[in-house]
Amino acid sequence: MKVSFLDRLKIDKRIISAFKNSPKEMEKLNKEFIRINDEFYRSYHDGMSNEELIAQYRIIEKKLLACWDITLINDLYTFVHTGLLKHFLRKKYDDADDKTNEFDKRTGEYIKLYGDRNLEELKLESPTFRTDPDLLLKKIDEYCEDEAKLEEIHKSIMKDDGRDMTGESRRIRKLAEKCSVGISNREISRLNRSRIFGMVREIVLSLGKNFFRDGYIASEKDVFYLTYDEMFAMVNEPFDARERIEQRKAEYRMYKCLPAFSRIIFEKEEFSKHHVSVNSHKMAEQTGVMQGVPCSGGISEGEALVVEDISMLENAKDKILVTKMTDPGWVFYLASAKGVISQKGSILSHTAIISREIGIPSIVGVANVMAKINTGDTVRMDGSSGRIEIIRRKE
Repeated sequence: MKVSFLDRLKIDKRIISAFKNSPKEMEKLNKEFIRINDEFYRSYHDGMSNEELIAQYRIIEKKLLACWDITLINDLYTFVHTGLLKHFLRKKYDDADDKTNEFDKRTGEYIKLYGDRNLEELKLESPTFRTDPDLLLKKIDEYCEDEAKLEEIHKSIMKDDGRDMTGESRRIRKLAEKCSVGISNREISRLNRSRIFGMVREIVLSLGKNFFRDGYIASEKDVFYLTYDEMFAMVNEPFDARERIEQRKAEYRMYKCLPAFSRIIFEKEEFSKHHVSVNSHKMAEQTGVMQGVPCSGGISEGEALVVEDISMLENAKDKILVTKMTDPGWVFYLASAKGVISQKGSILSHTAIISREIGIPSIVGVANVMAKINTGDTVRMDGSSGRIEIIRRKE
């Protein structure tokens, strides 16, 4: 469809206006989220009827999901100002019992704020600290095994780098402020996104309890094999979904075998997704030296741990984690790791931000790193240059 010159001007004007107003709109969204989140947990309780649960979902859908697109504008705002800041900096510097009660209280406060932040947090079926508080206690026990590392991370997070910005140019200071606002809003919106998933997860789990009680599904968590439309339809016109769910479970087992290619281009017919051996061949590329995007400085050497399935990872202590990508929930493993290497990502990815905060080296954007490094290999990574070297192969 051809767009007239006048319409293009109108569109450009709206985009520029949305871009300039992004910080204000993000602040409004953050305040609205806090209000909706507080209202949800005040009204939500066990034993709610299906109709009440659906009504809660509709509130979230109308008040939050419908206006969530402002977060995309904020991402654009952040990327543009980060790119400009990077350009000017490069140009300027040339690339240079009571205790028990207190613990329980703080644990409760942490779960209230961050209980939806966990591994694979954007999957409703994934357990979180809110749905299973024992997961948090287990993670705290793991951290307490290495108090020196905890102290080191704490000092890294709390330290003042002492840099004096008074000598910086006005333009760079202004860009730095805009970057700070954009990045802050970006991380807040991502945390709030996890909390939205947390509210919806509570609703879906309650629906699962009700459907299981009424005999429509074989177990409470089988509700995650239904679509939203099917769940909502079951409230109005109940039906036995057990056979449908068993069929989907079989399909999911098969889908798990599919390779996670970034892009697939077909010349003629697409390959059959129902071929059980589609992912049986593993590329065996072996290269001793690799290069990626440096995100968090420092040199680290140690045993590599290649993470194919994060749900199977139990302990990352003193390992260099190698993965396709990370999500915010990885922070609990990164805190005990020696470093992290990711096949995907950028300097604004969670891998980069979290690793910088806790002071471990990180490198992202390393092509085919999952095929080049094996678990047990000894690797050396330089988070300042992005260079990765395999020192010794596992025998």
